[in-house]
Amino acid sequence: SVYEIVKLTLNQTATIERQAFDATLRISNGYPSYSLQNVNVQIVLTDEDGAEVPSGMYVLRPLGVTGIASLDGTASLPAASSLTGQWQIIPMNGLGGNDPENGSKYYAAARITYYVNGKFVETSTEGVEITIYPQPQVTLNYYVPHKILSGVPFRLGVNAVNNGLGWAR
Repeated sequence: SVYEIVKLTLNQTATIERQAFDATLRISNGYPSYSLQNVNVQIVLTDEDGAEVPSGMYVLRPLGVTGIASLDGTASLPAASSLTGQWQIIPMNGLGGNDPENGSKYYAAARITYYVNGKFVETSTEGVEITIYPQPQVTLNYYVPHKILSGVPFRLGVNAVNNGLGWAR
């Protein structure tokens, strides 16, 4: 029978580089008399081939946890209780790949370890798909007319150039 229920969800299915998305982890302890001790959670991204994305390619910002003091391996989840942890994940430049039409697919998962009744348990959630698209990198160049007179309106010239791989519309 299943005594722990673990689920990771994302608040969206697609994003562009440098635009955050939220991940929420819920763990329910169904044991009536055993706590989950030394609960440790790591959120990881993997690519389509299952290779782990280096942590320098995204920012993982904890937003908070309820039901337990922390998720760093120092706290316990009491019997018959649950916890919720939330993170913000910000993909850095380059994770969107070179294709602005399809982007790059990644999977967010939670790796969880804890002890229950003296036994070590290591598990992970199913990867939740997120598509990351390349971002535009627009440079604006402003041009001012050669002669400007005080109190006289003038036209300001603007030239926009997209140096990124994403679409700028």
